[in-house]
Amino acid sequence: MAQIELIPHVPETGSYRIFYPKHFVLEETEDNIVTITSPETSSNLTLTGYQASLDVDEKVLTDFFQEFTGNYIPESEIIKEISNKRIFLERRFKKDNVNWVWWGLAEENQIILVSANSEDQLSVEDYNLYRFMIDGMEIYPSAFEE
Repeated sequence: MAQIELIPHVPETGSYRIFYPKHFVLEETEDNIVTITSPETSSNLTLTGYQASLDVDEKVLTDFFQEFTGNYIPESEIIKEISNKRIFLERRFKKDNVNWVWWGLAEENQIILVSANSEDQLSVEDYNLYRFMIDGMEIYPSAFEE
């Protein structure tokens, strides 16, 4: 398998750093939504960061994740991975004949919601690449505002 050259991106909010393939197209909107699109498959990964006013635990992240994805039709159970540093959620959905995979990540007071969508089922290769990018993402918690 050919090596993929990855380059870093830190959004204007400074809440995380993600590494993505150099040949992918990255766009960041004024409201800090980052979209990374594959030129080959037209699938894309969208990331949004949220700062909480408390340290996020499993319940807070799960409730936030479920509220955010409430208009999507679940296609799988929620997968949870919890380490001493990061809380990770994943679930597959369908909405408007589009296939979605949503991830929720939290470290301390920082929540990152990530979604991938594709009209067809997300290929195993795209899923594995996106999961690799997410797993390697660095999340930067912020100081609590007084």
